[in-house]
Amino acid sequence: MQYRPAKIYPETLDLSVKKWYVFYSFIHPFTGKFERFKVYEDINLFKGEEKVNYAKNLRDAVNLSLQNGYSPYDEEEKLNLWVEETSKQAAAEAAGDRSRFTMVQGVNLFLAEKKEQGKSKSTMSAYTTTANFIKSWLNENGMLLVPAANITAVQLLTILKDEATKNNWENKTYNNYLLYTETILNWLAEKKNGRIIPENPIKGADQREVVENKPSTYTDQELNDMLALVRSANDVYMEGIIMTCYYAAVRSKEEMRAFKIKNILFDRDLLLLCPEGTKARREDYVPLDPILKRFFLAQKLDKLPLEWYVFGKGDRPGPVPASSNHYATKYRPYREKLKIDESKKLYNWKHTRGIHLANAGVDPYAIMQLFRHASLEQTMQYLRDLGCVINRKAVENSREI
Repeated sequence: MQYRPAKIYPETLDLSVKKWYVFYSFIHPFTGKFERFKVYEDINLFKGEEKVNYAKNLRDAVNLSLQNGYSPYDEEEKLNLWVEETSKQAAAEAAGDRSRFTMVQGVNLFLAEKKEQGKSKSTMSAYTTTANFIKSWLNENGMLLVPAANITAVQLLTILKDEATKNNWENKTYNNYLLYTETILNWLAEKKNGRIIPENPIKGADQREVVENKPSTYTDQELNDMLALVRSANDVYMEGIIMTCYYAAVRSKEEMRAFKIKNILFDRDLLLLCPEGTKARREDYVPLDPILKRFFLAQKLDKLPLEWYVFGKGDRPGPVPASSNHYATKYRPYREKLKIDESKKLYNWKHTRGIHLANAGVDPYAIMQLFRHASLEQTMQYLRDLGCVINRKAVENSREI
C-alpha cells in the first residue's frame, strides 16, 4: 500500500492540546520512503465535542480520498521529480557513477548483457519473468524512480512472496525465482557493473522447504499397454517420441524439439544432441541404439533434408519445430485412457530405460555415458533414487543367524 491511513493528533483526543490536525503518510515517488502530511482545515476553530467530531469527520474524509486513489503528488510534481532525478542520473552516468540508477535501469542493463552473452531462451525467459514482476511491483507501489540502492530486503522479499501467492507457486518454484532475483542483484552489486547497489540485500535469504519426489518409472505392464495403444492408433509420431526418449535417454521437451535429421549419424551409429537443447548447453554424442536406428530407417528419415526437425510441427518431420508443449499435450490422452498416474510423463521413459539397463547388469560407466552424467557418482545416486541395486553380492549367500 502506498499510504498509511490518516489519524488524528493528538490520538488521545486531549482537548488541552491547542493545535490539532489530521496526519497521514504517503510514499515519495523518488525516495521510496513514507513522507508525512498534515491536514488542518478548520479543525482548530472548534472547541470541545464539536472539535472532536470535526476531527473524526476530517480523518474519515482523508481516508476515503486515499482509498479512492488520491495522491498528494500531482502529475506536475511527479514530472518535475522525474526530470530532476533523470538529470542527476545522466550527470552521474557521465561521470561513470551508476549509484543513482533505478532498479528498472539496472535490471534492463542486466538483461541486455545476458542477451548479448547468448544465454539460452529458457534462461532469458526466467530472467525476464523475474525482472517483469519486480518492475510491476515497483510501479504499483509508486517506486519506479527510487534508486536501486534504496530498495530494501524486506521490499524485495515481499515482491517474491506476493508473486508466489498470486501465482500459487510451489516451494521449488519460489526457490528458483529467489535464485534468479539473487543473480540479478549480485550483478547489480558488482564493481565492473558500476555498483548500482552496494550489496545484494537478500544474500543468504531463506529458501522454502522442498520435498524431492523420487523419479517414477513405468511398469512392464504400463510400458506394453502404452506402446500397444499408440501402435494400434498408427501414431508413428508418438511412437518415435517414446522410443527416442527411451533408447536415447533424451529429455522429451528441449532436446527432442531441437533434434534434426542431421543429428542422426547413421554411418557412425551416433546421435548428436545440439547445445541449444541440452541441459549442459554443449554438444553431446550418445550411441544410436540398433532398435532405434531400425525405426528411423523404416520411417526413411535418412532420405529427408538434413535441416528438418525429426519431430516437427504437424506431427511429422519438417522444417518447423513443434511447439514447446506439443509432445506433452499429445501424450496426455494416451496416458489418461490407460489410467496411468499423471506423475508419469514422457520424461519418465528415460528413467525407465535407466532401470532396465541397471537390472540387465549394464556397466554403470556405460549408463553414465548414455545419460550424459558428469560423474559416476552422479549416475550411482541417480540409480539409487530409481531404487536400483547395482551389485547384489552383499545379500547373496548370506549367513543365516
